[in-house]
Amino acid sequence: MLTNDPVRRIRSALEGIKDSKVILTEITVKNFIFFQSVRKKILRSSNIINLVDDDINAGLSHFLNIIQSYDSLKIEIKVAQLKSQELASTISNYESSPRYLEILFSFTIEEYSRIDSKFRGIKILSLADQGILRTKLNAINEEIRKIQIKSQFDNSLTIKDYDYYFNNISNQYGEIYAKLSELMHHIFNSLLQL
Repeated sequence: MLTNDPVRRIRSALEGIKDSKVILTEITVKNFIFFQSVRKKILRSSNIINLVDDDINAGLSHFLNIIQSYDSLKIEIKVAQLKSQELASTISNYESSPRYLEILFSFTIEEYSRIDSKFRGIKILSLADQGILRTKLNAINEEIRKIQIKSQFDNSLTIKDYDYYFNNISNQYGEIYAKLSELMHHIFNSLLQL
């Protein structure tokens, strides 16, 4: 019976492979000692089933690693997005305390570095998608650099500037989050096509 549940489909395929392995091991090759061609076919079938089983298990392991990586990255991105939004909406409260702004900004840099490092460690299935996500991360890095340069060299950052930059950072994180969600959705839909 066909089902749209990918887990059931995979489980069914693995059970079929397991049953086939049992059947092939129960057929004693010795019974076909005089029938060399039958014996070769049984051994060949057994080898093919073992290869398919290994491929499925390796593929599932790879698939689960990708999903876990995407999910972990999505959580970090969502947190960074929410923190950037929060900074943008409350930045006027820190106008009288530039030192506090520097501390908050250092957390933004740390979050970006952690996310960028995680991004480098995950596998994006298509180069186009990888390029889109990298462009968004580079845009965040550019916003962070603008804040650093303006605050260190000409001290011309106003509360409106901080608000503008943190909103841009938050929006970029939101777009990255949406793209990763889209990629995960695509992966799950691909499983449904099995």
